[in-house]
Amino acid sequence: MGAFKTLIFSFFFPFCIIANPQQILFLMHENHPYEAFSQYQEIFHGKKHDFDLLRKMAFIMLQQGSKSLDDQIRRLTIFGAGISSSSYAIDILKTGVNCREPQTQMLSLNFLSQFPEDKVTDLILNTALTSEFLPIRMEAAYFLAEKKHTAAIGIIDALMHRLPYVFKPYFPLYFALIGTPESLTILKNFLNDSNIDARIETVLAIGRFHLDDLLPFIRQKALQSSVEEQEAYASAFAQLNDSKSIPILKKMANCSFETTKLAALKALFHLGDTSAKQEIEKIANNHNLFAINILADIPGSEVCLKELLKTNNEIVKLNTALALLKRKDFSSLTHLTKFLLQDNDDIAYMPSLSPGRTLFFCKPKVVSAEKKEIRDEESYISLAYRETVLKETLELPEEYFLNIASLILDNNQTDLVPLLTVLLENHQSEKTIALLQKNTQKLGAPLIRDYCNLAMFRMNKEGSYEEYVTRWIAQSNQEEIIELFTPSSIKQKYTQYQLTPKETSRLLLEMYVALAAKQQEKSIEAIVEGIKNANTKNRYVLAGILIKALD
Repeated sequence: MGAFKTLIFSFFFPFCIIANPQQILFLMHENHPYEAFSQYQEIFHGKKHDFDLLRKMAFIMLQQGSKSLDDQIRRLTIFGAGISSSSYAIDILKTGVNCREPQTQMLSLNFLSQFPEDKVTDLILNTALTSEFLPIRMEAAYFLAEKKHTAAIGIIDALMHRLPYVFKPYFPLYFALIGTPESLTILKNFLNDSNIDARIETVLAIGRFHLDDLLPFIRQKALQSSVEEQEAYASAFAQLNDSKSIPILKKMANCSFETTKLAALKALFHLGDTSAKQEIEKIANNHNLFAINILADIPGSEVCLKELLKTNNEIVKLNTALALLKRKDFSSLTHLTKFLLQDNDDIAYMPSLSPGRTLFFCKPKVVSAEKKEIRDEESYISLAYRETVLKETLELPEEYFLNIASLILDNNQTDLVPLLTVLLENHQSEKTIALLQKNTQKLGAPLIRDYCNLAMFRMNKEGSYEEYVTRWIAQSNQEEIIELFTPSSIKQKYTQYQLTPKETSRLLLEMYVALAAKQQEKSIEAIVEGIKNANTKNRYVLAGILIKALD
C-alpha cells in the first residue's frame, strides 16, 4: 500500500494500529480487504494459520461480491463460491439464480446442481424454473429429472406444453432420465407423436437408458417407421441387447437407405452375427465414411482399414486413421499428427451425423467468418473433438504416445498443451516425467514452459517448481480471470512468445487451484498474499479457492 493511502487509512481508522482478529473482520465488513489481509499477515507471520478466521474473511468477501451491481464481479463471486464446494456457499449461489443476467444464472445453477441438499432442489423449483431465460428453465428441468424429483414429471410436462412445437424433441431425454412407470407411459405416447424428430429422440433415449420395459412397443413399431427412425430403432436394439429383434434387423439390413442398412448391420454384429462384418467392410471399401467409423468398434477390421489408408482421399484417410486409433493401432500416426497439429484457425473438425443420429464421421469445415458466435462455437467443438482424440492416444504403447506428445510440444500446438500436460502428469512414467522436465526450460514457448512447471509442481517433484508457480502468480496477479467468461481472444494479435489474455487467465486459475490442493501452510500463505495483491475482481474467485484450501 502506498504511503499516502496508508496515511489516509490511518487517519480514518487510527485503532487499526493494534491488529487483532476482530479488527480484521471489521475491516473486511468495511470492504478494506487489502488492509485486512495485511494485518492478518502481521499477526500470523511465522505462526500457524488461523483457518477459522481466514474462512470468515473469505466468506465476507463472497457475500459482498454477491451484492455488487457489477455483472463481472457477481459472476466471479458465483464462480468463487462454486469452486469452494462449501455448503455455506449455497446462499451466495442463490443470489446468482435470482439475478437477471443469464450467464450468471446458468453458472449458479450448474454449481448448485452439485449439492445434495433438499433446499437446493426447492430453490430450483421456486426460482430457476420461473426464469425469463429458456435455457435456464430447461437446465433446471433437467436437474429435476436427474434427481427423479416427485414433482419433475408434472413440471416438465407443463414446460413442454408451454413451448413451441419445435422444442418437443428435447423432452424424451427428460422423461427417460426419470424412468418411472408414469414417465414410461409418456415415452410410449412419444413413439406415436407427429413430430419425427421427437419420435427419433424417444427411441434413442429408450436405448441409451436401457428401458427394457418398452422393448415390446419398439419391436412392434420398428418396421412401420421411416428409414430415419429405423436407424434409431436398430441402435436401440443393440443397446438393449435384444436378440429377439434379430429378424427385424435382418429386414432392415436389406434397406436401400445406406445409413439404416449400416445401423442394422452394426446391431447384428453386436448381437453375435459375425457375417455382418464382411458387409460393413464392403461398404467401407466404397469410401462410405459412416461405415469406416463403424469399423472402429469391430475387432479384426484393421486389415481393411489399413488398405483404406492408401487412398488419396484426405477425408477418407482422416476417418480411417481415427478408426484405427480406436482399434489401438498405431499405423495411422502420420495422419493423426496432421489432425492434431492444426496450423489453420479457419478449419474446424466437426462431427457429421446420420439422419437417425446414431452414426457419424469427422468432417473438416471452414469456420464461419461472418458470425463470431458461430465461429467461436465451431472452434470450441473442434478443439473438444481433437482433445478427445488426444486422450485416446494415451491407450497406445508409450513410445507412440510420447512421439505424439513430443510433436505437440515441439510444434507449439498451444491449444492442446493444457490437456497434454495433464495426460503426461497422470501417466507418470520415467519417460513422461523426463519429457515434462525437459520442457520446463523450453525457450520461446511460455505457455508450454508454464504448464510443464505446473505439472511438475502438482506431482510434488523435487526442484524449484513451487517457487516458479508462486513467482508466476505474483507476476500475473493483475490479469483478469474474467477473461475465462468472455469470447475467445483474437489469436493473431499475439505471437508464440506471448500468452493471450484468455491463456493467462486460465493458467492463473489453474496455478491457484494447484496451490489450494496442497493444503499446506506455505501454499495458503501464497493464496493469502495473492488475494491481498490481486486484481480487485479476481479476489472473489480467490476467496473461494482459499475456502477450498482450508477444508
